[in-house]
Amino acid sequence: DIQYVGFEPNPSCVHYVQELIKLNELENYDLFPLGVGSKTEVLKLIFFASDESDSSATIIEHYRPNNKEDHYIYVPVFDFHSINSFLPTKTSTLVKIDVEGAELEVLLGLKDWITINQPIFLLEILPVYTEENQTRLNRQEQIEGLLKELNYKIARLKKTNPARIEEISKIGIHSSIDDSDYLAYPVASADKIKNCFA
Repeated sequence: DIQYVGFEPNPSCVHYVQELIKLNELENYDLFPLGVGSKTEVLKLIFFASDESDSSATIIEHYRPNNKEDHYIYVPVFDFHSINSFLPTKTSTLVKIDVEGAELEVLLGLKDWITINQPIFLLEILPVYTEENQTRLNRQEQIEGLLKELNYKIARLKKTNPARIEEISKIGIHSSIDDSDYLAYPVASADKIKNCFA
């Protein structure tokens, strides 16, 4: 019965989610065929496989310099002011961001909304791997700076049984895909979040 608002720029994935909603007779679901970013524009969604639902597709140029580009499509990306009326205004909103390198643009695009609504974020931030990968490292440090500016804490999700969180001050340079999931939450919610994993 929760309210779900989804933003997905890949038409193939939009179709899949629409079918999922229809077949399961889900209600309170709104799906928008667009991405969220820091400004309204049309961008290339770059694919690294022929599969139209390629989960590694990204709008960030040179995000995967060692992978060969297979093809691309153009997709719309909207800023906060264009989508504000569709965003939830309830407290305790959970925002999942899995955008293959474009986390910074999404957070910048939602900055005004974040300031007002103080949501909790479930973020995938892929590893930097090495110090030489300055593009990823720079973007990661900008995300950390932005979350700090918004008075947020970051915790790494540990996929143990039961799951737990590890509060961190910096994401750092690592190469573990298992350590790519993070929880970001307002400082004021820190005790409640920690209690959830106690």
